[in-house]
Amino acid sequence: MPTWQDPNDDEIRYFNNFLDVADQRVLEIGVGDGRLTWRYAAQARRVTGIDPLYDDVETARQERPPALPVDLAIARGEALPFRRDVFDRAVLSWSL
Repeated sequence: MPTWQDPNDDEIRYFNNFLDVADQRVLEIGVGDGRLTWRYAAQARRVTGIDPLYDDVETARQERPPALPVDLAIARGEALPFRRDVFDRAVLSWSL
């Protein structure tokens, strides 16, 4: 189980104020262990989370809550393996 680093829910509140993901196809670049992803994914039509680190993606796969519309892949933001029109929104959190 991940350790929440946002006990007051500030991160997800600001996220929701800034970006509406309801029924959207979301690309999350730098998904890491999925800590943020699990907090918004149920609102989205589909989330594809990518990260270049194999261990982080494997941790996310193991900790992914059931029934969330999330796909995970090992990839880099500089070389996205997707067509341009696949996503409605892109999210980068702590990924620069």
